[in-house]
Amino acid sequence: MLLLNVCHNWTDIAISTPALWTAIHASKLLVDLASLMDAWLKRAGSCALFITLPQSLPDEVAAVVGRHVQQLHTLRLFHADADTDLVAGVGPFPFLETLTIVGLPDSESEQYAESTGTTMEMLRVCPNLVEWTLEDVFYRNAGSSPLTTFPRGRLHSAIYLFAHFTDPSFTFSGMLFAAVGTNQVWAT
Repeated sequence: MLLLNVCHNWTDIAISTPALWTAIHASKLLVDLASLMDAWLKRAGSCALFITLPQSLPDEVAAVVGRHVQQLHTLRLFHADADTDLVAGVGPFPFLETLTIVGLPDSESEQYAESTGTTMEMLRVCPNLVEWTLEDVFYRNAGSSPLTTFPRGRLHSAIYLFAHFTDPSFTFSGMLFAAVGTNQVWAT
């Protein structure tokens, strides 16, 4: 963005260089976020995209992401306010390799069961997922709970796994899991 302010020539160069527009950390504080994101992502051309979405994601922003799913390589979003419902609704994400979901509810809260299903649905629409990370997740009694993940495609790592999720359609083999901040490692 700084290159846009140097001079007219640098502005032209920056706008016509797709690689400069591949990453965006969207802020909900921006006025007309959807229009800004759409213009930004169009400038990326056909390059792979790395997107961080804000908490309380507006429907219009999810629609913008939906127009660029073929390019999406990395996505980071917040679980609050059913953001994953909005994003999962615009999938599938055929080339998404890295997914980070921040702020899942406490495993004993009323919202946990719904959030688990929503997150698993998000994973179902990401056939080439390699890395799935859950951040800022709190689980009571996690030490005695089964560990699970979604080992589809080339998925090889998962952090802060769902402590109480079970589904017979998911299988586990040759997976290594670690809880960040602990010395615990599990293998399947």
